[in-house]
Amino acid sequence: MKPAPSNPAPASRHHALWLLLAYPVLAIAGMVTHRPVFALLALVVLASVPMLPRLLPGAWSSLPPSAWFAAALLMVTMPLLALSALPVALTEAVLAWRRRGDPMATVNV
Repeated sequence: MKPAPSNPAPASRHHALWLLLAYPVLAIAGMVTHRPVFALLALVVLASVPMLPRLLPGAWSSLPPSAWFAAALLMVTMPLLALSALPVALTEAVLAWRRRGDPMATVNV
């Protein structure tokens, strides 16, 4: 006999209320102190509210295997996409080094 699945809705509503109250406090703290870390935290708090039911314990067991496969595929492909920018960054670094700090200089190859 399977146990009845727990309902994460009441707990997620309780946590969502606290997160939604923390958002304006963090946003105002970022504006007052001119520190971008507070603005970033406010954005993370605001983005985590819709994801909260899936972040609570026990919610991950209900995901289908295709979601696990997609997550694993993203974990493999994201570093490869980051490496694809490496030639562009190296080219820009070499060109900046050849200009030696003068942004208006032209490079004669």
